[in-house]
Amino acid sequence: MQRQGFIGGNAAIRVRAAGGVLLVAHLAFVAWFTLRPLDVPWVMPPN
Repeated sequence: MQRQGFIGGNAAIRVRAAGGVLLVAHLAFVAWFTLRPLDVPWVMPPN
């Protein structure tokens, strides 16, 4: 059974927008976490 018209369309757009924002935030956090410089004991500090 299919819906007729645009019933509930506004809520669907909000849910998709929230999902997109959460996806972008998650990808930004993962990129920052994996690309940040690490302090490792076998490398001398630069100065």
